Amino acid sequence: MANTPLTAEQVVALDAAFKIATEIGGFRWNNVGPFSVGGLLNEVVTNIDDGTFGPFPEVDAALFKNGTTSILLKSYMADGASAVAAIVNTSTAWANAGAKLQQWKNNGTEKAYIDGSGNAVFNSVNVGQGLWGNNNAPLTFVSAKTDGATAVGFNLTTQALSTPGAKILSVNNNTSEVLQIDKDGIIKNASGYCYLNLDQYNQTTLYGYNNISLTSVGRITLGGTHVYMNAEAEATSAAFTSVPATTGFAAVANGALRRGMLKITVDYRAWSAANGGTTTQDLTLGVIPAKARVVSVIADTTVAYAASGIASAAIILGKTAGGNQYLLTHDVMTAPIARGLVDGDLGASISRANAVQGGDIPSWSAGTNLSARLTTTGANINTLSAGSTTFYVTIETF
Repeated sequence: MANTPLTAEQVVALDAAFKIATEIGGFRWNNVGPFSVGGLLNEVVTNIDDGTFGPFPEVDAALFKNGTTSILLKSYMADGASAVAAIVNTSTAWANAGAKLQQWKNNGTEKAYIDGSGNAVFNSVNVGQGLWGNNNAPLTFVSAKTDGATAVGFNLTTQALSTPGAKILSVNNNTSEVLQIDKDGIIKNASGYCYLNLDQYNQTTLYGYNNISLTSVGRITLGGTHVYMNAEAEATSAAFTSVPATTGFAAVANGALRRGMLKITVDYRAWSAANGGTTTQDLTLGVIPAKARVVSVIADTTVAYAASGIASAAIILGKTAGGNQYLLTHDVMTAPIARGLVDGDLGASISRANAVQGGDIPSWSAGTNLSARLTTTGANINTLSAGSTTFYVTIETF
C-alpha cells in the first residue's frame, strides 16, 4: 500500500483508543482495512520493518491534553533467554557522526541521546546533572571487557586539566568530599590529606599533611633495595615504660629510632668542575643538622685518582673547610683504599679518645657543613682524568 499520513478520522480513532486504556498493546496498519487499533483487538505488534508503514506523523501533545495520564508502551513478549521487549531499528545502516538512534527533549531542549554507535550521552548541553539509582538499590557499573594483558574495564577521560585544584574524580558522601584524584593522578583523602602518588618513574610516594599510621595485627614489612627516612622521620622500637603522663610531663618521643646515613659518591669530575686551576679543592657534601651526633664516617676510594703529571693526591674530611676532624689525610692516588675502618683513621672529634658519648655533636643550635678536601701535587685538580670516592656518614638526630 502507499505510504500516506494518518487521516483526520484515523487520528480521532487513535485519540479515542488512548483514552479508553492507558496500556496499549500496540497499533499497526492493517493491509485489509485502512486502520485498526491492535491493542484493543489483542493484536500485538512484534515487528514493524516491512516498509509499508508511514510516514507516521508527529503525534503532538494535543492528543493527550488531559495532563494526567502518561504514555505507556507495554510489550507482551513472553519472558525468555532471547526475549526483547522493544526494538528500535533503522531501515539502513547509519554511519554519519551526528546520527542519533534515540533523542530525549525537555520542552524542545535536548537532554540526552543515543548516537548511531550506541553511545549514550546524557545532558548534551554539558551541564552536569546526575545518574541516579532507583528503588533504594545501589548504582552498579559492570564492564563486559574480556580479560587480557591490555584489558581496561573502565576508561574515565576528561578534557585537558592543568589548573591547580582541578580534579579528575571527586567522591562524595552525600555532599561532603571524602576522596579525590587531582589532575596529576594524586589520590587525596579530604579528611586527613593523606595521599598516594604514583609517578611516571614508577616511584610510589605516600604523603601526609598530618600523621600517617601503618597499622597491622601482624608484621609490616618495608621492602626494596633501600628504605629511606628523612631527617624528620621517626620510627620506634622498644619504648620506655612507666613514662609520666601527668601535668608538667610531655613525652615527645619514646623508643624513637633516629639514626640516618648519608651515602654520596664524588668522582673526579665534581672536583675538577669546582676547581679553578689549583691543587686544593673543598667540597660540601651536606649539612649536618642541629642537635645531631656524627657517629661514623668512612671514605671508600674505589678508583684511584689520576692526572697527567700528578705526583700525589690525598683526601681529608671534617666539619670545617680544610678540616680533618672526622678523617685524617690519606693517599687516594696510589691505589683504591677505604679509610675509617680503624680508630687510627679517624680525626680528633670522633676518635675513640675524643668522642663524646660515641660521637661528635658539631652544634646544638645550627647546621654544620660536612666538608671534604682533595689536595694534589704535580698537577692541578682540574686536570684529573680518573678517581672516585664514596663517603658514608652516619648521624643520630635528637
